Amino acid sequence: MFLLWQWQCFGNKYEETPDVIGKSVKEAEQIFNKNNLKLGKISRSYSDKYPENEIIKTTPNTGERVERGDSV
Repeated sequence: MFLLWQWQCFGNKYEETPDVIGKSVKEAEQIFNKNNLKLGKISRSYSDKYPENEIIKTTPNTGERVERGDSV
């Protein structure tokens, strides 16, 4: 019973890095906000695979666990 109460009171302090590859910066920021994460530093790079101004890579990678409130 205590573990259930503790989980409900404190919740999980980790989130999984969502998949924002191929999304715009605005879309990525909205997704991060929904997942209790922040948009971090943005670097620009050329890609043959993705159109201009779309996310091509994140650090940490998609699916990695990060603490709530961290920047991606």
